[in-house]
Formats: sequence, C-alpha cells, structure tokens
Amino acid sequence: MTQNRKVKDFSPCTKVCKPNWKGYCIGRFRHILEITHWGTMSDLERSRIMAELPKRKKVCQ
Repeated sequence: MTQNRKVKDFSPCTKVCKPNWKGYCIGRFRHILEITHWGTMSDLERSRIMAELPKRKKVCQ
C-alpha cells in the first residue's frame, strides 16, 4: 500500500471468503465482524486490524 492511499480505500480481502471455526476468514484472517463493519470503521481501526493480520495467520491456521 502506498503512503498516499488511505486505509479506507484499501481492503485486505483476497476473495477467499470462508470463515474458520473461530470466525476468521481463511483468506486474510479478518474476523467476520471486521469484514462486515470494514466500510464504517475509522482509518485508525482499520490500521490496527491490518497490523494484526500477520500475527493472526500464525494463530488461525
């Protein structure tokens, strides 16, 4: 993601929309509630989630 691009204009979605047993998408490890509320979240909330995704990959697989 470039610095000029706002977080609200970016989605980490990989088009693999299948939740695991914990409710996290197996494509990018966002929780189903995060996915459904993504459009109404603040840039700060989205940035926080984006920062957590690499850690979640290890836990959610």
